[in-house]
Amino acid sequence: MAQTFTNDIEVKGITLAIIAYALLLFFTPYQEAPKNILTLVLVLWGIFNFRAVLKNIDVNPIAITAIIFLFSSVIAFFTSSYQEVLELKNSFGPLKIGLILIPVILLSQAHRNFWKLSAIFIAIGGIVSGIDGLINWKGPYPQYNSVGHVNHTALYVCLQFGASLVLLISSNLKIKSLGFISLIISLIFLFTSRSTLALILSLIIFSVFTYVHIDTMRRNITVLLLGILLVLLSESFAFYQTHTGQDFINEINDRISNDITSSRYGIALTAIEGAKLNPIFGAGPRMFRRATDEATVREIMRSENRNYDHEDKDFIHVIHGHNTWINNYVERGLFSLLLFTACGIFTIVYIFRYKPKPKANLEYRNVYLLFATAGIVIFIGGMMQTTFIAEHGLVSSILLTSGAQFLRSQNQS
Repeated sequence: MAQTFTNDIEVKGITLAIIAYALLLFFTPYQEAPKNILTLVLVLWGIFNFRAVLKNIDVNPIAITAIIFLFSSVIAFFTSSYQEVLELKNSFGPLKIGLILIPVILLSQAHRNFWKLSAIFIAIGGIVSGIDGLINWKGPYPQYNSVGHVNHTALYVCLQFGASLVLLISSNLKIKSLGFISLIISLIFLFTSRSTLALILSLIIFSVFTYVHIDTMRRNITVLLLGILLVLLSESFAFYQTHTGQDFINEINDRISNDITSSRYGIALTAIEGAKLNPIFGAGPRMFRRATDEATVREIMRSENRNYDHEDKDFIHVIHGHNTWINNYVERGLFSLLLFTACGIFTIVYIFRYKPKPKANLEYRNVYLLFATAGIVIFIGGMMQTTFIAEHGLVSSILLTSGAQFLRSQNQS
């Protein structure tokens, strides 16, 4: 039986869909198998409600560019010159995210509690994954089980940080308490990860939160949040615990000069050479390492009558680009790079065009914060890491595309 919710949209099986969505957010950082099953459930639900999708969704430009971008992995697979070593399963990650976005956008318009549940279950999933990661902490850094690598865990924690701030502003004591616990877990992982990028992103997210809610905060909430900001700032200066303050500044300067201008520049130079075999649609998913290894770059340069050993360039050969733009250019080509850049431009436009007005209600402000958080993680985080894929890519894509749809339709006049 069809059910009518927000905006008088009639869909079938909405209770099943919202449960599957909430569980998906819970399991995404924690367990791989349930996440894949729940993704399939939501995709099938979207197919089952295909008529409602066509009737009710006026897809925003952010969603259009994001979905085509995610599907570009499949195009890259079939057009790659590395067919003998490509594996189709490597296209499934981005494809899975692309397939789920339309059903979730429909769900976000059809269910009145979509955004509240989003923040709550991102927080709950982060709490459970965080406790599990701390209990099973064996390496140098704790990690969320399903997210894995410390840098990707740190990016996911930034999303949890934004959701925690949304819950903290709630008038409901239980929800506020949940937000506080989630915030503590996220701060622990931000600082134990020693990720400068994640720390910077969290400060930007906090700044957006302050801007969004500054005129609605009660005095006690303001004090609490200013205290959190002081913790962030103080912990950032404890980043290298064995250094004095001046040594800390020197360490950061060294990291910037050596890492960004040297290593990242060398990676970019290598990527430009390696992308020449497949410039339009890319070398294929997970082919960055193969496309930019020394043997491949040497062969490309030899075909151009250039000598690898005589080039006055510092080529650096790594397994991925450490930058979303570079990584996309090599693996998915100019086609994907332009889509990703367009999506970023549209996101910036939405952030400025749909910023909350003084009379904006709490839901609008919270959705704006979640939308901005996703954009910050994907596009600013993407300058130093590979985003829009993996677990943080799944949640960011949902918040970004569904958030854009909400902001455009509900913008306060």
